[in-house]
Amino acid sequence: MAYNSYSKILLPLFVLSLINVMQITYAFTLNPKYTLRFVSGLPQNTDSVKVHCQSKDDDLGDRILEQGDEFEFSFHMNFFGTTLYHCSFLWGLKHQNFDVFRPNNSFCGSEKLFQNGYCIWLMADSGIYLALGSNPSPGDFKFLYPCGLPSNTDLLKVHCQSRDDDIGVRTLRPGDQFDFSFHMNLPETTRYHCGFFWGPKHNSFDVFKRWHSYCGSTKLFQNGYCTWLMKDSGIYFALGPNPSHGNFKFLHSWL
Repeated sequence: MAYNSYSKILLPLFVLSLINVMQITYAFTLNPKYTLRFVSGLPQNTDSVKVHCQSKDDDLGDRILEQGDEFEFSFHMNFFGTTLYHCSFLWGLKHQNFDVFRPNNSFCGSEKLFQNGYCIWLMADSGIYLALGSNPSPGDFKFLYPCGLPSNTDLLKVHCQSRDDDIGVRTLRPGDQFDFSFHMNLPETTRYHCGFFWGPKHNSFDVFKRWHSYCGSTKLFQNGYCTWLMKDSGIYFALGPNPSHGNFKFLHSWL
């Protein structure tokens, strides 16, 4: 009887100890730590940048960064591996917002399994850049997001359509984006035309036309991706889903 009572006490203690060991192992090996650092590389004697980051369960509040300032925060992935952090950036009249961490993202969030991850976001006057690792060189930073239309301004309306497909009117705030995909028809005559309306300014042109010198000139049997960027100075174009700042080419002025 005494042996059975002793066993009944030891068994729960053993189970609790095993759970604690599993939790510690998960936290420090199976669930690595991720650190996100934000650095202001904006010019001196300019507006400060306000950064606001949050996940579903964690709101970090507003951080005000002067030129050269930085801040960082760290976290572990939730049990389901769905942790996502989204940040907004406000610099004077310019604004941008996007996911700064998302599991299996092609940017921050693509670190190897069971290894700690480190992402550095750099805010510059030309846009927002990313580098992986705690001590990247200047050449490691990759341009990801431009500073598009100013904030506190009119919304942008975009209306795209082809002969057989009307995408409808999309209303974009500063930093917003949308895309659509399609396959070429058999005669290869597919053409998409878009109208852009930003307050009193506007323009309209073909955004895709087969064998066009811009979007539409991709190689045979290969998927194509065209990125159109609307700025206060005009409308720019680049090939590929993640073009660098230098790849954007000015094409159209506002009318």
